[in-house]
Amino acid sequence: MANLKPLIKLRKFQVEEKQKILAALLREVEKFEGHKRQLLVQIKEERKTAEDSNDYETLASYRMYAQNARLKIQYYDLEINKYNMLISKAQEDMREAFSEQKKIEIIQENRELEEEREENRKDSSRMDEVGLESYIRKDE
Repeated sequence: MANLKPLIKLRKFQVEEKQKILAALLREVEKFEGHKRQLLVQIKEERKTAEDSNDYETLASYRMYAQNARLKIQYYDLEINKYNMLISKAQEDMREAFSEQKKIEIIQENRELEEEREENRKDSSRMDEVGLESYIRKDE
């Protein structure tokens, strides 16, 4: 029977690579979510500043700033959604690769168990033969 250990190593490597890709995608989502949170905090701070000033120009500037900030937030949301779809795909790919790896590992384990059983059967047969020869010699 063929040894599947090199194939198992390859599958483990593939799973690890898929995990790295998934981790990179998750980091990107975290980055966009962080930018979004920061922007939301800045909007609140700017709003408070504008309301406290009671100045028409400041309020008008805040409105333009808030409008641009909302557009950025929409962009971040789109990027987050895009990456979430990529993450779902990457998770599925990783699950498939891991499943394939486990199948091969189980096949290898079963082969090793079968080889061990066969070796034990041969050993037992040899021992029976030696015992039988010893018994025959004693009888003679």
